[in-house]
Amino acid sequence: MGENMKRVKQYADEVGGHAYNPWKNDPFDFDLGMKRNERWINNMMKEGREIIDIGPDFSRRSLGREPSPFYNMERSQVKGYENYKKVFERDGRLSGGVPGLDR
Repeated sequence: MGENMKRVKQYADEVGGHAYNPWKNDPFDFDLGMKRNERWINNMMKEGREIIDIGPDFSRRSLGREPSPFYNMERSQVKGYENYKKVFERDGRLSGGVPGLDR
C-alpha cells in the first residue's frame, strides 16, 4: 500500500507482490472507491497476507497537495495488524521514500 498507485504497482512488481486493481468506477464515485479499497485491505488481512507500506508520495506532498484519503484510510485500517511492514524512510515532513524505488 502507498499513496501513489503507480509507485505501489512498481514496487509490487519488483518484489513479486500484488497491488489492488480497482474495478471500473466511471463516473468516479468516491464512496464506492473507498468501500472497495477498504474491502480489499480487509480481505488481505483475513487471508493473513503481508501488507507492505511504501509510504506517502513525498513528491506529491512537496507540491502542497493534500494527503490521499485512500492512503489515510489504509493506514488507519492496518494499525495493529501483525503482518504489516513499513519499508519507507522519512527524511522530514515532506521528504523520504523507499530506498531503491524513490532514491
